Amino acid sequence: MCRIFTFTPAGLFQAGEPPIQSAIEDQQLLELIKEVYIASGATYGAPGIHREMREDGQSGSVRRVARIRRENTLKLRLATSAVK
Repeated sequence: MCRIFTFTPAGLFQAGEPPIQSAIEDQQLLELIKEVYIASGATYGAPGIHREMREDGQSGSVRRVARIRRENTLKLRLATSAVK
């Protein structure tokens, strides 16, 4: 049936269902990541953001922080002192 209508089996189960828990948690983590990212002057990468989040008592792995940051196109801006 999936080949006839050209969609994946995963899409069949997601149609019309509420978002899964991990997607909700990712959205909450995104807000925290943005806060830390902006506070760092857009210079922290995933390890720095993860370290700040851990100090604040938040959970999440470095890989998850990196994935969320990458999916939402939060790019690093090099510090001017590091470029010299």
